Amino acid sequence: MKRAIACILFLLLISCKPPSKEFTYEKEGVSFNCPAGWYISEEEPVEEGGYYLICEKKGWDQSGIITICWFTDSIDQLAWIEAYEGEMKKNIVFKNIGINFTQPYESSYRGSPTLCEDYTCSLLGVEMEGDIHVFYGCNKTFLVSSQQAIEDSLKNKNGFETIEKTFGCK
Repeated sequence: MKRAIACILFLLLISCKPPSKEFTYEKEGVSFNCPAGWYISEEEPVEEGGYYLICEKKGWDQSGIITICWFTDSIDQLAWIEAYEGEMKKNIVFKNIGINFTQPYESSYRGSPTLCEDYTCSLLGVEMEGDIHVFYGCNKTFLVSSQQAIEDSLKNKNGFETIEKTFGCK
C-alpha cells in the first residue's frame, strides 16, 4: 500500500510541473520565439548549407507542429513545394491516408510574399490541416510548414502567431 501511495505522489509531482516558458530560438541568423508550452523536438543541419527544425506543442493530446527549413541557395519556390508535397505523400505516416493538397497560390508569411499550399487529411480519425509556405529572405530560401488537428486550431492559434510574428533573419 505504501508503494502505491508513493507512486501516486510521484506521478502527481511530475504532472504538476509548470509549463515551459517562451524562449528565443536562434541559429545561423534565423530567430523566432518558441511559445510557452512548445519545444524544439528536432533540429539538424542538412547538406548544401541548409538547416531543418521542428517546433511542436508539448503534451500528450496536442497537435500543433511547425517545420522550418532553409537553404543558403535560391531555390525555385514551386519546385520546393512540389518536392515537399512528394516527400509527404511517400512518408509512411501520410502514405495511405489520402492527403489532399490545394493548388499553390500567392500568400504571405511575416509580411513576406510566399508561395503557399494547403493540405488536409484524416490521421487515425482526426481531421488534420496544414500549410506550406516558401519564401526568400536574408540570402536564404525558407520553407515553413504548420500542421494541426482542425479541432485544436483555437488552442494552437497563439503559438503559430507567436512564431510567425517573431520570425526573423539577419
